[in-house]
Parts: sequence; C-alpha cells; structure tokens
Amino acid sequence: AEGGAVQRAGEGVQCCGEHSSHWVCDDDLAAYVTSWCAPENLSAHARTGGRLRCFAHRCDHFYEDRDLAQHLLPDAFGRYMAMKERHVEHRVVGEQQREMERRLAELEERMAREGSVGSHRQRVEDEVLTLRCPRCRAAFLDFEGCMALKCGACPCHFCAWCLADCGGDAHPHVRRCPKRIANDPFFASAAEFEQAQRERRQRLLDEYIGGIGDEATRQALAEAVRAPARELGIEVRWG
Repeated sequence: AEGGAVQRAGEGVQCCGEHSSHWVCDDDLAAYVTSWCAPENLSAHARTGGRLRCFAHRCDHFYEDRDLAQHLLPDAFGRYMAMKERHVEHRVVGEQQREMERRLAELEERMAREGSVGSHRQRVEDEVLTLRCPRCRAAFLDFEGCMALKCGACPCHFCAWCLADCGGDAHPHVRRCPKRIANDPFFASAAEFEQAQRERRQRLLDEYIGGIGDEATRQALAEAVRAPARELGIEVRWG
C-alpha cells in the first residue's frame, strides 16, 4: 500500500504506515470502535475530524469507512457512522455558536459605539454649538452691541468674544481680549460677533472630534453633528 493506506489482511485490518504497519483482528477492531464511539470521546473526535485513527499508539493513519464496513458487524458499523454524524452535528453547532457569539459581540460593540456617539453629540451641541454663560451654563442668544455681557440668570459678567468669565466687570477684559476682531474696544456688529463665534466654535469642534481616539466613533460623531454645524457655518473636517 502507498501513503499509509489500510490493507485488509485475513480476518482483520492492517495499517501500512511509512515506517511500520499495524494489524488488528476483527474482534479487537470491534472493541476499539465500541470504545471510540463512547459519548465521552465525542470532543476528542474534533482532533481527527471524526475519522477513526489506527489503534496503534502514535500512529497517524486512519481507517477507511469501506474497510470498517467490511470488517465490522452491521450494529458496530452503524454505531460508528452514528458517532461520525454526531461529530458533524457537534461541529456545525459549534460553528453556529461561534458565529452567534461573533454577531452578538459586533452588536454589543455597535450599541456601545452608538451610545458613545450619542453622548458625544449631546456634549458637542451643549458645549460647542450652543452659546452659554461660562459660570452657570445658561444659554443666551441676544446681542446688543456691547461685548461686555451680563448673564441674565446669574451675576456673571463675561466676554462676548471668547466667553471668558470676567467676574464683576467684563469691560477691562473685552478691551484687550486677543479674540477681538472689531476696531472699537467695546462694541461690535452682529456680523463681527457671529464671525468670532464661528471661529471659536470651529476651533472647539476640531479639538473635540480630533481628541476622540476611536476612529469609528470619531467618524460617526462627525456625521452626527455635520448638519447642525453646517447651519452655523462650521465645517466638519472628518468623514
């Protein structure tokens, strides 16, 4: 025989390996198959793909089904084939289980990312896109020309250029604020105010999105805030 094939020899089966051959009589073969078919050995069959290895220790050759069919009684051969089928079922179930676990992991990861994106989007809308008092976080919209603002909800005086908390009087800060783009030290047009806030929001948005380490979350957040940012004239530079 070539390549470790199994030869039939009288009332038994002979394994012809490359360096040795092993003969087993039909009775011992039947006992070996019975042992191999024990339910507790099912997990071990995964290592051989459900095939019956030669009974000899450390022999890597396998018996062919046609040889087993000729040398085993129908009942023993039936048990052998049933065990092979159970191995296939066990393997398929295992593959299905692993696939389900993979999909579940992907779902959990996606849900976690979506929850994270929602949290990030809320923070961007609250802290970057919405103008707020730097002390009490009350939102404000009105602009009357003077860039030294007083919060309507708390005693805070703050700069309309950079939104810095200036304590009890914002005028000294406003006059020398590095973000001031108007010629007048205290007053600005609505267009100048909007330009300054657009630049401020752009800088903060770039820093926030750029600071997110996870690429998928960063891209998802960029897509989530693109529309509200565009309404304010802010470019989302990701995605």
